[in-house]
Amino acid sequence: MRCVIYTRKSADETDPQLSSLQVQRELCTAYIASQAFEGWYLLPEHYDDGGYSGGTLKRPALQALLTQVQERAVDTIVIYKIDRLSRSLRDFLNLVSMFEAHDVTFVSVTQSFNTATSIGKLILNILLSFAQFERELTGERLRDWFAGARQRGLWMHGRRPFGYQVERGCLSVDETEAGIIRYAHRRYAAIGSARLLANEMNRKGFRNQYGRPLTRAGVTRLLRSRLYCGDLVHRGQPHPGRHQAIISEKTWRSTQKIMAESGRRRSAKNPYPFISVLQGLIFNETGRALIHVRVPRNNALYRYYVPRIDRYGEGTTCQDRYRAKPLEDALIALIDRITGMSLESQSQHDRAEYLRGIVRRVTVYPDEIEMTLFKGVVVRTPHEAKLKPQKKPRDTPAWLPQARKLRKKGHSKAETARLLQVPYMQFWRASVKYGF
Repeated sequence: MRCVIYTRKSADETDPQLSSLQVQRELCTAYIASQAFEGWYLLPEHYDDGGYSGGTLKRPALQALLTQVQERAVDTIVIYKIDRLSRSLRDFLNLVSMFEAHDVTFVSVTQSFNTATSIGKLILNILLSFAQFERELTGERLRDWFAGARQRGLWMHGRRPFGYQVERGCLSVDETEAGIIRYAHRRYAAIGSARLLANEMNRKGFRNQYGRPLTRAGVTRLLRSRLYCGDLVHRGQPHPGRHQAIISEKTWRSTQKIMAESGRRRSAKNPYPFISVLQGLIFNETGRALIHVRVPRNNALYRYYVPRIDRYGEGTTCQDRYRAKPLEDALIALIDRITGMSLESQSQHDRAEYLRGIVRRVTVYPDEIEMTLFKGVVVRTPHEAKLKPQKKPRDTPAWLPQARKLRKKGHSKAETARLLQVPYMQFWRASVKYGF
């Protein structure tokens, strides 16, 4: 009987019996040794997750163990307590189903029960319910503690914010970084563009707290943060902090006004205003979220759903992308057949609002769509949105390595194209394709 030991310890657990992964392993090893007369023996692999919550299955050692289970390389999993495996009732039941499908049993050293009997399954479900209740109670306690700390003006968790140093829950001003923040607010009032401001600050040698070039998104967060005018924000509500403000409230409000006006101007200039009816609901067959992208070309708008992580990465193929309109038309036709409504005659905004009220999730397969409704109903319909195979890509441009170096130094795409003497549209297409 091939046995492996799985141990886990959450970062917030203080029980001395669970504070060490080594203690759990020693107890499980002793239990396996006591069952040697039944042919049990311990495999050399270690599966230890230190500092991971039991509320999720995204743990490296657990995923490696599940891979071994699927390969039928394990017969028995030994754990200290059942909540070491999972504290989520749903996740645990899924794990049990997987174990049963691959003829794998699991044993809890300190909790004796037999899952082959009905009373054993009942006891298991009761224990798991209490474990999940304990996890949720701990989460509520931590959230209340964080909220109280923010209301008292203390910084008790999270990364060090740019412009400050953290000392025993209090923020002290970092004068070097504070000067960068004041410069950003002052220059934004004159430039009115976060992208241009980020490029200018990178040319002057400004860097973030990690020593990396500033990005448009990073500059935008810096300009919007109320932290720098003396407040701490918790769940959208500002609370007076104990730290020293870097800018005045008047300066912060002036910046927000300019940013709001800039956003309205960009919206008015957008030649292709369009709302995706499936944004946030659609995933591919591997469970990866798909995002809605728009490509203007030759006075026309082409829309696609592409994987979120692979949008700008290398290795993305046409098989990972789907045309948006055929996909949406197939889904809307299916809903019309089910509900008897006529969504075709409604606006795109009304369609999106209606779909978000009845659809929980949409999963796209190469030749069909699976739609899960909030009522638990699952329906499928075919589609023809998959892109055809593209032509073999040409060789990479000779100027590509130099372009990557210039971009890492903080140069904008337009500046890099000008320095390399490359037409901008050619450079832009290459930046999207090769991700720089």
